[in-house]
Amino acid sequence: MTETNEQADDDTGSARVKSVEVTVQILEVLTEATEAVRVTDMARQLGMTKARVSRHLQTLTRLGLVDRAREGEGYVFGRKLLKFGRAAVYRSNLVQLARPFLQDLFNATGHTALLATPTRGGAMVVSSVNNQFEPGIMIHPGMVLTLPTSPAARLIYFFEDQKPTPPRVATNLRHYGVDFEANPRGSGLGGIAAPIFEPDGLIAGTIGVILSSSLLMPEPDHDLLAQVNHVAACLQAEYAEGATSLLMPDRELLADPAAG
Repeated sequence: MTETNEQADDDTGSARVKSVEVTVQILEVLTEATEAVRVTDMARQLGMTKARVSRHLQTLTRLGLVDRAREGEGYVFGRKLLKFGRAAVYRSNLVQLARPFLQDLFNATGHTALLATPTRGGAMVVSSVNNQFEPGIMIHPGMVLTLPTSPAARLIYFFEDQKPTPPRVATNLRHYGVDFEANPRGSGLGGIAAPIFEPDGLIAGTIGVILSSSLLMPEPDHDLLAQVNHVAACLQAEYAEGATSLLMPDRELLADPAAG
């Protein structure tokens, strides 16, 4: 191969890499958007010409990765990309590792156990073990748990450092290592959730239980809290040993009520 041909191959390869980088940037803009994004707005955010962004969007549309918005102008995620996203979530390493721990948590507590991961507006259930004998508590993958009553959603909001900070989360973490919430005037259901972190300290998800609010008032049983904390610690060690967040409050050593 001549030097000219080698240079041509290098230039072609560089162009392809740059094209992939632009594609990722476009998808990141769509990820952060709350509605369809117009080409003009996308070009301004990316610091590119409208013509260049339009060419990439045409290719991505043909591949099914983005779609034109049904109403008005702009682009949204395509069905194929949503399919990829669902597969990435439900087949992730965390989900695979968590399944036996969810079963352990269910066996230890007798309550519906669930794993949730960050999603827009809260926490999305990605795996669960349901107690068939708890009427009204049926949790399925894909269900979104929302603020302000979901401890899973509040933990994700807290560790992603979003404002305003949900009340009582830091206090609950400092005292109990988990967040919990009773909702007696709403659904009558409450929850306990513990955070699981990525190796870099970002929050990967939460593991916990959903149960009757009456079992959480005035506070959860210490044995129940210990079981959630134990299973969360075991999953954390398996998934990313030693990982934690800089936002995690230092635990307080609570006096044992049984100790004289």
